[in-house]
Amino acid sequence: MKPIFAILTLFVSTLCLAQHEHTSQTIAKKSEHVAIFDQAFTDSSFVGKEIKVALFTVPAGAIDLTKHVHDCQLVGYILEGEVITKLKDKAPQHLKKGDVFYEFPNEVHESLQNPNEKMDARILLYYLFNKGAVLYKKLEK
Repeated sequence: MKPIFAILTLFVSTLCLAQHEHTSQTIAKKSEHVAIFDQAFTDSSFVGKEIKVALFTVPAGAIDLTKHVHDCQLVGYILEGEVITKLKDKAPQHLKKGDVFYEFPNEVHESLQNPNEKMDARILLYYLFNKGAVLYKKLEK
């Protein structure tokens, strides 16, 4: 009876480990995007322009392969943690706390990963856009 119990325990442990590894390859906990500031410019040199600031949280261990674009100028500042971001035709960027990045309008964003399995990454995002712009557009595969 003991050998069967040991084999069953090994099987269940392996199954649980495989499921854990699967959740680290997908987003077990969804990324969170919270707008914290949204303002249209009133200065005549910025007619029709708006700014939005958001706090973006990337869960620990998350990998997001959703290709998308932003119809705006986008600047990000890593507040906590680290991320690896990949834009089309560019080398991946490994960004850590204190790093700043920029994305051109409609540049294809291919992937985002938080390589830290224990700590969420928090990014402050600044969007500068024309009134009516689509700030996030998912692309077909």
